[in-house]
Amino acid sequence: MRLDSATGTVVQRIPQDDQIESIDVDPISGDLCVGLLYGGFRRYSATGVLRTDIQTGDNIYVVGADPTTSDCWVGGGGGLVRLAPDGVEVAEAMEAREPHFDIAVDPRDGSVWALDLPNRTNRDPARVLHVDAEGITLGSFSFQPDPPASFGIAVSIDPRNGTAWTNDLFRNWIFKLDPVTHLPLLSFPISRPGAVAVDPADGSLWTSWRFSDSGGLDKYDEDGTLLFSIADYLNVGSRGIAIDPDDSSVWVLDDQRGGPGARIDHLDASGNLLLSVPASAISPWESRFIRVGPAPALPPLEAAGPLFYDLIDALGLPGALANALLGHVDGAVRQAERGNPAGAAGALGSLILQLEAQSGKKIASGDADELISIARAYIDGM
Repeated sequence: MRLDSATGTVVQRIPQDDQIESIDVDPISGDLCVGLLYGGFRRYSATGVLRTDIQTGDNIYVVGADPTTSDCWVGGGGGLVRLAPDGVEVAEAMEAREPHFDIAVDPRDGSVWALDLPNRTNRDPARVLHVDAEGITLGSFSFQPDPPASFGIAVSIDPRNGTAWTNDLFRNWIFKLDPVTHLPLLSFPISRPGAVAVDPADGSLWTSWRFSDSGGLDKYDEDGTLLFSIADYLNVGSRGIAIDPDDSSVWVLDDQRGGPGARIDHLDASGNLLLSVPASAISPWESRFIRVGPAPALPPLEAAGPLFYDLIDALGLPGALANALLGHVDGAVRQAERGNPAGAAGALGSLILQLEAQSGKKIASGDADELISIARAYIDGM
């Protein structure tokens, strides 16, 4: 679901037929990357059009959009791979075991930090694995192997210098890791840590915690000094905090362990509540992940031309009709160039109506997803 950041209302829903394990938004294109538990990876355009649908055969637990390339890293039972927007594998982290819980891509160089499960065969402990954009291992930080074996459940990168913040769930600890040595630059205790999220503006850290039947949020500066605490959140999961890079505001998803108080809150950088949306107003199902991404941009009208011919073929209409109706596409482009979006929307709307009249059927989204989305985006944007 996509929420309007000003009102919290749902503006887009994309149904899935499998359990969602992870989502991320490409900050370049606005595409949505979705990892599904039973081996599915899907990528949708900013307007909700399905671009990539892959069945890997292995459980997928984490996805992370690469802000340097628009590729998406996918991790799970099959290891850790980087997929291009068309779904083609372009890199693999050969030393990854089974990335779980969370992943973060460094916007400076495309390197990846992934929380890797322990190797039960030779008793290697869980770790934070750091690989470069081609999947070559740069280093790692291992958690304590002694019973109870510990592991991290969240990781976030400071884009100013590449340091990585992570946590240790069972040993109740937070670490800030050096991107070169992979050793802690600082660490401090915290009760039952959950999410970690770094503000790219100043390197401050938001994290969630839980103690018995209570919980909350803490904000620390980049040196680990506690700035303030908000004790009003019961269960914010490992991917339940997202920071808006435009204004340093924070979105928090508290599932309240399935209780009636589940909600999504929008806070400013000082922790003041801007907006609160009951989870029940969004979905009857439990929500676990939240990410911030750009609003869908109107797609370039030039893309409508070749897509239009594909649609003509799909509908079985004669090529002569395509030439006759192509004027609607050209007209839409000209109107857009003249700064008249209403005229562009009208031309595309007329095109859709003409195609439906000539084919004798309603054009379903599956017949011309991209063309229909372009037309609707311009019409809805009026």
